[in-house]
Amino acid sequence: FLLEIVMSKPEELGKIAESQEKTRQRPVWHWILGGFGLVIAILGVAAALFDWNWLRNPAQSFITAATGRQTVINGRMDGEWSLTPRFVIEDLHMANADWAREKELLSFERVELVVDLRQLLRGRTVLPEIRLVKPQIALERRADGEGNWTFGVTAAKDVAAPEDRTEMPLIGRLRIEDGRFRYHDEKAGVDIDAEVATVFGANNEGRDRVRLGGRGTMHGEPFRLRLTGGSLLSLRENDEPYPLTIELTVGQTIARISGTLADPIRFEGLDLEVAL
Repeated sequence: FLLEIVMSKPEELGKIAESQEKTRQRPVWHWILGGFGLVIAILGVAAALFDWNWLRNPAQSFITAATGRQTVINGRMDGEWSLTPRFVIEDLHMANADWAREKELLSFERVELVVDLRQLLRGRTVLPEIRLVKPQIALERRADGEGNWTFGVTAAKDVAAPEDRTEMPLIGRLRIEDGRFRYHDEKAGVDIDAEVATVFGANNEGRDRVRLGGRGTMHGEPFRLRLTGGSLLSLRENDEPYPLTIELTVGQTIARISGTLADPIRFEGLDLEVAL
């Protein structure tokens, strides 16, 4: 047989040795970057394939368990992958108390909520925008004083609430479209059916104002209410009184209340003028 041995030249052997040395030195950073890129790619694919509607049943179960009221989400759920994601829930309905006149305590066609995750990690709740489309809420109180806002064995007054204005979530903009608020009080003889909406850029600073208007009956007399308040941002600012104007008509009596509240959370520090 024929045996042939081919010997490399010295300069070729040097290049081969240098290439092998670089190969041995590369894995430290090569594999780190490669692994990081692989993780990013997997997360990107998972985010693209993730369906927010998968959270619909867990969300319904959580709200139902927390409130004791059957809650269903008939519409879609959606969200974004960002530092300020926008979450969307459509067609939510919460059942009312068994004794209530209205079938539902709360419902809305669509809600959009923007959350600042960077501030949330710092322990602050910052909501740059909330949008409510056709929200409806029906509050009722029986003659014995029990309200339909009492969930399970926990009364509304026992639920933790902000003790100071600065503890309120910081809301950049609240948009309410075609809202409806109903309140029936057998004990006080009050029956209110009001429309709720927000007005944008209505003051000198360009901030939103909250306006509520509606009609009903109070102590058997025709009742009409028109309320205009400051923005939610001013509601939270501790150094500024909260502006408030109320126009009230009950029967033949017309009243206008205007002024400010030093602490609207505790309803303290009233500085109001009443005109009849």
